[in-house]
Amino acid sequence: MALLDDIKGYNGIPASVTAYDADFTGWIAAGKLDLAARGVPQSLIDGEDERVKLVLSAYCRSFYLAFIGGEVADLSAYEKIIHHLVFRLSTEKGGTWDPDEEEQG
Repeated sequence: MALLDDIKGYNGIPASVTAYDADFTGWIAAGKLDLAARGVPQSLIDGEDERVKLVLSAYCRSFYLAFIGGEVADLSAYEKIIHHLVFRLSTEKGGTWDPDEEEQG
């Protein structure tokens, strides 16, 4: 539960508020799968790396704003943050960064 509470905290939701836990849990799981598919080493995804928490927080924030918050916000800022951080993480030891994919991305 520590990761869930951290991500909720980064998004301004106290750990004591559990109304969105199922949503956040699903978004975190989807974010982890996406990180793995983008070549981020599993050891980073499963660890306590603050950069991974930041990416997962941005994933959750974008989903929250789009689906629960009712805001039709310009999510391109979150997309840029996510893309940049995932790129950096995928170049870590054991990552599978593909330079051709980065040029297209």
